[in-house]
Amino acid sequence: MTYPTSPPKMKHDLSSASQPVPDYPSSLLADMSFSNSAELFRRLEEPLDPSARPHPIGFVYSYSDAPDFPGPLSRSLIVLGVADASLSLVRKVISHEGVPIPDCLHKCTIAVQLADAKHMPKLDERHRSNSIIFSRFMKQLRKDEA
Repeated sequence: MTYPTSPPKMKHDLSSASQPVPDYPSSLLADMSFSNSAELFRRLEEPLDPSARPHPIGFVYSYSDAPDFPGPLSRSLIVLGVADASLSLVRKVISHEGVPIPDCLHKCTIAVQLADAKHMPKLDERHRSNSIIFSRFMKQLRKDEA
């Protein structure tokens, strides 16, 4: 996957709804997974508990492919859980463009300021730390095949 070269459209706080993202090398699938598509949709339709405090993960930027309908992405993006990449619905979303997917699911580019060896010295501490945390989160998703 390549890093976006266009300017970001919006900045979003990224949080976990129900629990802190587990410490690594714990499995996200073991701690936060949807076992099937029905469970995923049930969780999407449930209202969030207003007394529950989200657990911050970091912040991300969205780009021009972010949805505008029925409105722009929220300033706060909440991870409700993770889905196994073997679920048929997940395969449809990540595979081919033009495959019909439910209106409540959207696919778009998100990223953080890149903190590789070349760019690390140029970032302030806040962006450097956020990049490392997001990188660990994404590596764990890939490792878990989520």
